[in-house]
Amino acid sequence: MEGWLRIDVQGDGRGHFDAACEAIDQPGIGNRLAFKIDFDQTELPSIVQRLEAICEAVPVVGAARAAK
Repeated sequence: MEGWLRIDVQGDGRGHFDAACEAIDQPGIGNRLAFKIDFDQTELPSIVQRLEAICEAVPVVGAARAAK
């Protein structure tokens, strides 16, 4: 997201994932929050649902909304 948010996910091929995340309030000069989380494939449906809810609540400025 243009330097504001980065999420790198790697899987082990057995259903386990590691995500390295970074959020920055002003890329290049702002505060930086970095963290790692581990999860497995059973959590993916819930994660996707929550991310979709965030994208609905906070749409990207200038982005076209998809028809449902």
